[in-house]
Amino acid sequence: TVEAELAVTFTEVESAVRDLGIVLVNLKQGAGQEEPGGTVVSVSVECEASPTQLVQLLDRLQRSVHLLKVTQLDVRASEARTLRASLVISKLLVSVSGG
Repeated sequence: TVEAELAVTFTEVESAVRDLGIVLVNLKQGAGQEEPGGTVVSVSVECEASPTQLVQLLDRLQRSVHLLKVTQLDVRASEARTLRASLVISKLLVSVSGG
């Protein structure tokens, strides 16, 4: 179901952020949106990280077995050499019609 896939995506993103020691500012689930070919579920993340941590996070998301895609990325310089990043991570749930 869409809810189950959203929960899996949310958990994977949250685990990746925490495992890398990134400061999590905000983490939100988006609603499933119908797109041609399926439904897109997304998770929005706001965090503070070093440049290295941010690259590691992007790499980890790219290598996900769940085929996650960073669909939006906004990075701003923050205090003490950290970056404040906002990301939207999405996953396309392909609909298969019988027939």
